[in-house]
Amino acid sequence: MAEVLPFEGKQHVPLRCPGIGRDGENPKALVVYLNRKATDDEMRFIHDVLQRAAASAPKGE
Repeated sequence: MAEVLPFEGKQHVPLRCPGIGRDGENPKALVVYLNRKATDDEMRFIHDVLQRAAASAPKGE
């Protein structure tokens, strides 16, 4: 009987955001740090969430 080898394909690593920071050259920009490269769908989702959060955030300066 043939030996079955384990599949070494991509394993799904949950997306995490260990932090954010300011862009040193643009005071209106933030940098989002992730634990891995985000997919296009994940970037669209994060964008949607940030738009909603910004709309409901306390009024700033």
